[in-house]
Amino acid sequence: MPIDSPPDADVEALAIRDILRGHTQSLHQALRLLHEHDPSATAQGIKGDITLPILNQLIQETPVTDEKLLLTGLLKQHPKRRLVEELRPALPFVDLLISQLWAQAKVHNQVKPQALQFSLLLTARLLQRPDIAIDGGHPLTQLAFALFRHFSIWEPGSGRSGKVFPQWLQAFNLTLPDLDISSSPTMQQAVDNFRQYRNRERERTHRFEERLKQSEAGSVDLEQVRSTVVDFVGRRLSGQLLPESISAFIQTQLLGDLQYLVIHEGVGCPTWKKWQRLLQVLSWAFSPDNTPAHRRKVMTLLPPQIEQLNESYWQSFTDPDKYQPFLQDLHEAFVAVLQSLPLELEAFPALVGARQEAGENRIEAGHLEDLDAHQEGDWYLFQDMENREVAGKLLLKSPQKDLLLFTNYAGKTLARYGFEEFGLALISKIVRPLKLDLLYPGCLRATWQHLNNRHLYNLKIHQRLQESNAREQAAQKAREEAQVLAAQQQKPVAAPLEVGQARELQQSIDSLQVGAWLAVSKEDGASQHIKLSVKLQEADKYIFTDRVGQRAAEFNRAKLMELMASRQLKILSRGENFDSSLEKVVRGLRKKQHE
Repeated sequence: MPIDSPPDADVEALAIRDILRGHTQSLHQALRLLHEHDPSATAQGIKGDITLPILNQLIQETPVTDEKLLLTGLLKQHPKRRLVEELRPALPFVDLLISQLWAQAKVHNQVKPQALQFSLLLTARLLQRPDIAIDGGHPLTQLAFALFRHFSIWEPGSGRSGKVFPQWLQAFNLTLPDLDISSSPTMQQAVDNFRQYRNRERERTHRFEERLKQSEAGSVDLEQVRSTVVDFVGRRLSGQLLPESISAFIQTQLLGDLQYLVIHEGVGCPTWKKWQRLLQVLSWAFSPDNTPAHRRKVMTLLPPQIEQLNESYWQSFTDPDKYQPFLQDLHEAFVAVLQSLPLELEAFPALVGARQEAGENRIEAGHLEDLDAHQEGDWYLFQDMENREVAGKLLLKSPQKDLLLFTNYAGKTLARYGFEEFGLALISKIVRPLKLDLLYPGCLRATWQHLNNRHLYNLKIHQRLQESNAREQAAQKAREEAQVLAAQQQKPVAAPLEVGQARELQQSIDSLQVGAWLAVSKEDGASQHIKLSVKLQEADKYIFTDRVGQRAAEFNRAKLMELMASRQLKILSRGENFDSSLEKVVRGLRKKQHE
């Protein structure tokens, strides 16, 4: 569209909603508007010579870099060449869409060359058929969606398996330039070939994952038991005052025996429940609290606990003989408490691996992610120590064991989290959900939003240029009018004519005959000789010609009088009337006869 022509009144924003619904007419209208209003689309002096076959050849031959706009970056390496006109309108849309998919996928380095070439070849094919990109049911769109989804999570396995996908993609790139993308059967076969490869990969990964689950189940059981005992003892006794001998025995002997007990007999066994009650008593029995309420608690609950202490507490342990001295120390300490006798006490230390008391390091309810929404099979992006992002799948979710196990694409363990720890990782963005199903539609929506913003910006620039041109034209017109007015002001102004002077000038003008010569002053000061060729006195019109007979000027009587009064007109000869001319002709004839 020319700069000085106004845009259509109804051209404001692109019909994004209709385009995303697959309306081809809205798509082509948007591409036309983008092309017409984009200043870069009207480059001068470069004739388009890059057809689709030539473009495919350039993609195969030109070393490409990871540019923000992939195909545009490749074309910049050939500044003297340009796409043919039929391929240009779709370039902004298709190149931006595929480039965004490429950036979002974060392709692994081992398959990056093949994936980059695929992205460029796909862009080239869509330049002829951009409508395919908004048709979710087209096989080529389904294939592009599946491949970019695969790019986002793929990692090479060990050995030969790590080379299968790069080799498959390289072979597919060789066929893509000649693939009939308008043929549904042909394209469906390409989709099916990729699905077959993907199914084989899933079967291989599934075997690794099943073995990992079985191995994890055994190790997690042991860890869970250890955590159960340590957490219970730590929550009850950490920081509480205990006799030195009792505190040392619990740390060196009792913790290990309790873990052995729970592993072999389970958390529901009677002996474990006995120890839980005894440890609960130890948490308050030696408190320095001297209030009446605490003393009543000691006097009421401690004697029954002393009576219950017997060998049933440790008969299931591997070394029960060590518990007789412990029982004696414990019995004496309880009696001293009842009698209010002084004891040598020390604070029980915090145990390594024990969870903190409720209320410490707690995630606020408003910030805690709803972990019910995270299911096995979901993918996430993990940030490693070098700030690189790695894709991982939630392989195992066990609320009973407080475990979330993540693996990479190859089926190897990537990370382990407890539920609370995982919630913190989500809040701090160390882990981010990877919405694979939203990758293509999200990039498509973002592409059109970006193009719409650029379109509106170009329209504003277009409008500003129009306003600037209008102001410039108005200023030029004002300058021209000022010049004319200045020239008029420089001309001498004739003084009002007196009655006698006006009569004299009128007679002088009336006496002019056809053939009279006058000298008239021009605006530049030069004098021009003109001849009266036509005198129409009744019409008050005097027509003058120059020396070669070309019409030079036309005046009425009043104008001639004004020019003579201002000395811009001078009569050189008055011409001859008809009688004088006739007499002159007769004299000439007579002279010839005498000769």
